[in-house]
Amino acid sequence: MTHKRRVVITGLGLVSPLGLTVRDSWNALIAGTSGIDYLSSPGTPSSKVAIAGAVKHFNPSALPGKKKNIKLMNRDAQLAVAATDEALADAGFNREALEPAAFGIAFGAFGIQYTLDDAFRFLKEEGETTALNPIWPLTILPNMSLCHSAITHALQGPNIALCSLTASGTQAVGEACKAIQYGDADIFIAGGCCSLNPSYL
Repeated sequence: MTHKRRVVITGLGLVSPLGLTVRDSWNALIAGTSGIDYLSSPGTPSSKVAIAGAVKHFNPSALPGKKKNIKLMNRDAQLAVAATDEALADAGFNREALEPAAFGIAFGAFGIQYTLDDAFRFLKEEGETTALNPIWPLTILPNMSLCHSAITHALQGPNIALCSLTASGTQAVGEACKAIQYGDADIFIAGGCCSLNPSYL
């Protein structure tokens, strides 16, 4: 029987309706603060959803990496990159002493990461010279959160993208744990992401 290595959690990262960091989210949680609130702008005119858990005051321009890459990220990817950055900082790794290939990443997504806002505008604005952004197809794939996190933080080990709806994040943690146990990677970033999407409301 192959000996399984011990797995430990060394760093945490979180962006949630309760806060933009682990500390802020935890403090809000133990204070009894709710992350559920009225939506300031409903997802679509026909949506009957008025309340939800939305991430507030998030500033994508503060994300690490090349600023031009932010334009290629959907909301899910932006939140994932921010949480990954906090988790790596919290773990305190000496990145210069570790090979990028030692870092794997497993990320779960709720589903296809898109909104149809661009398509709606293209179809409804008669007489306007609007067009869909040619990069748009590359922003909707469920593995894009993983891709942007890996590129931004030079995570060149195994990468595992999962799309199992609400179970995706938990499944990603399980897959990462197994990968470390059997020596596929020494370190794994694992978790899930999902932002408010009008298509789901």
